[in-house]
Amino acid sequence: MRDDESGRFYQLNGRLPEPCTFKEFSLFLALDRRRIVGRYTNEPWSVITSFTGIDVRSGRRIGDAKVFETLVLDTNKHLIGRYLYSTWDQALEGHESAASRIQLLVEMSGAYADKIIETFKNEWHWG
Repeated sequence: MRDDESGRFYQLNGRLPEPCTFKEFSLFLALDRRRIVGRYTNEPWSVITSFTGIDVRSGRRIGDAKVFETLVLDTNKHLIGRYLYSTWDQALEGHESAASRIQLLVEMSGAYADKIIETFKNEWHWG
């Protein structure tokens, strides 16, 4: 493994992320279908949480690798929220939280719905 790959790529061993080379990561993506932590759709919204296998932290990479993400999408598949996690359990908890807020969003209308959308936009981050 080259130095610039060290700690950047991961594969799942059960539900535990393990560092790997780019080649191992590529094979994992091609052969393993257990990457989805959760999927929720309540038209027109979607929430999907998955194992990305790439540490997306920016900067000095302090703390645990962020290799799971939840994406919240609107009807046009525009990204409204993005949340990053280090473990399967954190990702599952984050997925359930986002799905619950989407369920509330669908049940509400007007200013309350706009407030929930604004919450997603204010909380999301790129890593």
